[in-house]
Amino acid sequence: MPIYRFRCRDCEERFETRLSYDEFDAARVSCPCCRSERVERQLNRVQTIRNDRFSVFREADERVRSPGTDERALGKMMREMKTESGASVGPEYDEVAERLESGEPMASIDASFSDE
Repeated sequence: MPIYRFRCRDCEERFETRLSYDEFDAARVSCPCCRSERVERQLNRVQTIRNDRFSVFREADERVRSPGTDERALGKMMREMKTESGASVGPEYDEVAERLESGEPMASIDASFSDE
């Protein structure tokens, strides 16, 4: 059964739903967050089936743990992972990615969040 991606025009939430080809034309899709039916279908990237659907995250995790990972590369990788997953991650995630991309040390970012 295909997975269809949507974006809510009211709250900007992105979400997925599974519908058969027969169901798609008659379906009334609504946003899981605000229940609005003002949603638009997003184009999906072509994907290949793999045994490990989380490989992109494991590869990213290994890059982060490798010696010599700099903050700018980590910030860029975080943005790419957000785009790839399409997830709604919250403002803190974007703030951390932005601060890393500007070269701020991870220890400084950690300290600022632990003070809150």
